[in-house]
Amino acid sequence: MTRIDRAGSSGNRRRAGGFTLIEMMAVVFFTLVVITAAVSFFFDLNRAQDVAMERTRLARSADALLTRVARDLGTATLLIREEGTDPLEHPWVFVAERHLPVAGADRLRFVRRGRERRGAEAHESDLETVVYTLREGGFEEGYELYRWSTSQLPESLDKSFPDASEDGALLVASGIADFGMRFLSAEGGWKDEWDSSNLAESDDLPMAAEIAVAFESGKDGAEPVPLVRQVFLPVRPIDLAQELEQAAEAEGDEDDQEKEGCVTVRECLDRDPVAFEAIMSNPMAAGRVNALADRCVEDFASVLGVEISRCL
Repeated sequence: MTRIDRAGSSGNRRRAGGFTLIEMMAVVFFTLVVITAAVSFFFDLNRAQDVAMERTRLARSADALLTRVARDLGTATLLIREEGTDPLEHPWVFVAERHLPVAGADRLRFVRRGRERRGAEAHESDLETVVYTLREGGFEEGYELYRWSTSQLPESLDKSFPDASEDGALLVASGIADFGMRFLSAEGGWKDEWDSSNLAESDDLPMAAEIAVAFESGKDGAEPVPLVRQVFLPVRPIDLAQELEQAAEAEGDEDDQEKEGCVTVRECLDRDPVAFEAIMSNPMAAGRVNALADRCVEDFASVLGVEISRCL
């Protein structure tokens, strides 16, 4: 009995002195499992954070692009061709075409108002011709969108789309997966293309435009999701002849409008060469001046389209 008790107490002392090999291996194994899970979670968290940041960046880029195109389209202007005028001599157009495999028109040319004047010259016109063109990307994946603009209206009909290398062309965005525009007609139908110089949309602007853009998402490899925005075109085509006729009727007969010491539009422009140059560079204003040349400038200053201050 004494011998058995000694053996038992000796074995208890050995167990209390440390872990067995199997116990040590189990501890190491479970430690490795915990470390592996923690490292994997850390990398997954970083990867998810990178993907979220990339998606946020792409969403902001898409929003900035849509804002810029929508702002230009919202100020689109079209002058209705006067009866008897050769269509090839009318420079006012709104043209949208598709030449790439994208969702809608990828080339757009139109005239807009609201150009920022570079100097303090008050007589400078705020009209400009704007062209958007989507092209195959260079070194990056996807397409590139260029914006070209000029303050000079062409002398005749021009439906060309300038190359990206021409002066005035600006790279708006690159790495575009998809880009397209479509336009709402007065009948309520959407069209991928528009041409105000042909018979179908003769001298007409769309009621609204829808712009869609999606950027290449290289980090997560997910399918690009397009961001879509619709913009209304509030400025309807301007009938210059009708406006002038209404202005003349509102003022009454020419004899009633004549006043003692009246300065005519023609005389005023002779005194103000700066205003004369501004009118000559603005076809809309030039047409009004020709029709009102012998009228009192005080009565028609508001419809001339330029500021005339030396005669008032």
